[in-house]
Amino acid sequence: DAEETQKSTEIAAKDVQKNTETATFPIEGYDEMNLGEVSERLDGLSVDELKRVRKYEKDNKNRRTLRKEMKRKIKATS
Repeated sequence: DAEETQKSTEIAAKDVQKNTETATFPIEGYDEMNLGEVSERLDGLSVDELKRVRKYEKDNKNRRTLRKEMKRKIKATS
């Protein structure tokens, strides 16, 4: 059935995208880091990398202090 094939294709594409994002995440070992460790590694990241890390943080641990710091760095770099 064409509709089932379409849904399967969309799911597979999302899985590939998620795996690619995980494989190229700007900060290795992010999930095991505390706030200070992450904060130390934000310098030197591009705006795109900061945005990716900020979105990931929001979707996972959602530490407000880190999100604010990243937002400030994005604004300063833009």
